[in-house]
Amino acid sequence: MITQSESIGKAEAVFQEMVAFVKKAAESGELRIDEVERTLFDKWLEEGFHLLEAFAAAAGDGDHGPTVEHEGRTLE
Repeated sequence: MITQSESIGKAEAVFQEMVAFVKKAAESGELRIDEVERTLFDKWLEEGFHLLEAFAAAAGDGDHGPTVEHEGRTLE
């Protein structure tokens, strides 16, 4: 299982890739704005995934205590 720190590290790396991409795209002048937008959007999704993964890692396994038996069913 991935740790919160690992996920945040991945998100930070993706952000740095985005910054480098924008700088390079601006310097080269070879890409249209829609091409830059599309690439950034994909990277935002990737970054968001890693941040959500970090949140989930910090939240634990979701076990909030014992279960309850009621009418032959296990309620959690």
